[in-house]
Amino acid sequence: MELIDTSVFVAYFNKDDELHEKALGKDYSDGATNSLVLCEVANVLEKRLRNKELAVHCLKQMMEKVKLVALPEEQIMETIDAFSKHYGKLSFTDCSLLVQAKNLKAELITFDEKLAKAT
Repeated sequence: MELIDTSVFVAYFNKDDELHEKALGKDYSDGATNSLVLCEVANVLEKRLRNKELAVHCLKQMMEKVKLVALPEEQIMETIDAFSKHYGKLSFTDCSLLVQAKNLKAELITFDEKLAKAT
């Protein structure tokens, strides 16, 4: 399983992103993400696209490409601890992916250099 970060989805949907082609070239067949990433992508798309229909289309396409994995309560507590450790460096969503990747023994796919270094 590969856990996909917001940065990859944003690059995938944004034709002007310098990593757009790299994101398009990825194989998402073993991809997954969590609901916090879905929320973060929705917020970014809303601000950047300013087009409700296109943003909703992108979110639906995202859900067709990858599996949504739940963040169990015990992992939320681990995420809070990770957030405390990385406060000011990583977002809460990034910390949730670190925790999930460890617990699921999944590879974390990100274009975010800070998150990549933390793995």
